[in-house]
Amino acid sequence: MTLISAQNEASPSRWIRKTHLPLRRSFEWRDPVFKDKNLDAEEYDDYHTFDGIPTPFTITRFKNRRLFGSIFWFT
Repeated sequence: MTLISAQNEASPSRWIRKTHLPLRRSFEWRDPVFKDKNLDAEEYDDYHTFDGIPTPFTITRFKNRRLFGSIFWFT
C-alpha cells in the first residue's frame, strides 16, 4: 500500500494482513544539491501489546538500503 500526502509525496508501506500492523515504511526523496534519489526506510518487528497498544520492540532503520541503526526494547 502507498500513502500519498497533500504535497503529492508517496510513502510505500508493508502491513501484516492479519493484524494490519506495519512491517516497513519507506520514503524516497531527491537530494536538492546532487539530484539523486535517496531511500529512507524503517522496519518494525517483535510486536508486544503494551498498555493495550501493539508496539514494535525492534525498529531497524536504513538509509539508501544500508543499515543505519537499530532500536531494541527489552521487558
